[in-house]
Amino acid sequence: MNLARKAILISCFVSLSQFAAAQEPDVIQLLKDVGARYAFLRNYSDVGDVLVSSSASGSSGSSAAGSFQTRTSFAIRLARPHMYKIAWEQKAGFFDASGVVRSDGDSTFLTMQGRTTTPENTELALAGATGVSSGAAGTVPHIFFDLPGNSITAMENAALIGQESIEGDDCYVVKSHSDKLDRTIWISRTSKLIRQVRTDSSGNFELPEINFADMTRALEATGQKATDEAVQAMIDMMASQAKLQKTMGAPSISMIETHLQIQTEMPMSPVDFR
Repeated sequence: MNLARKAILISCFVSLSQFAAAQEPDVIQLLKDVGARYAFLRNYSDVGDVLVSSSASGSSGSSAAGSFQTRTSFAIRLARPHMYKIAWEQKAGFFDASGVVRSDGDSTFLTMQGRTTTPENTELALAGATGVSSGAAGTVPHIFFDLPGNSITAMENAALIGQESIEGDDCYVVKSHSDKLDRTIWISRTSKLIRQVRTDSSGNFELPEINFADMTRALEATGQKATDEAVQAMIDMMASQAKLQKTMGAPSISMIETHLQIQTEMPMSPVDFR
């Protein structure tokens, strides 16, 4: 190969490498762009589901002690300044749970297991609904309203690992890793909105010790009546969960939350949230 041809090939290779690098965004800036995109929206809606798969080895670690899988479907509607309606339904065997958290900007309600409470504000309302909705009330709504506890746009040690398509929408795939937790998010290249979140955890997580006063405040914050019996029942339940966790051994949990049929800037009024 003569020198001139070699120089041309090297030049082409460098140009292609620079072009490829230019197509890959800076991850920190990409996550900031996600937050900015949601902050810009006046309203948002979608539907989707959360698939949770869990398995655990026995205390000896040699055989499976049990596994289960649940699927929670959800529908999200959000508008500024503080209007939202997040409904979910979960089916797992004979267990069937549904609920809704909603606010028309004046009144806030959280309904689950046939009981309705009135949380004091948006942060408490969505926090109370996040666990029972398998996280659906926590991901996009927390980013949209810029609430504390947003774990997506503040991801640490995040890296771009590839690109994939969801509903024909090309997405950047970003992943972060910590000691016991991996989080992967799919971000639309065109809209900068989140299309999917996957969380994989393994190993035992220490459940926090909660005293009587802490549990009383937690129940009252979600609008529930914190009687002595109710508080003690919750404390006993958490103690039982901690004991069961030690018996079953280190669990492995995977959660895949997918957002479909996303719409933005649609006509909405307080009536849509009542």
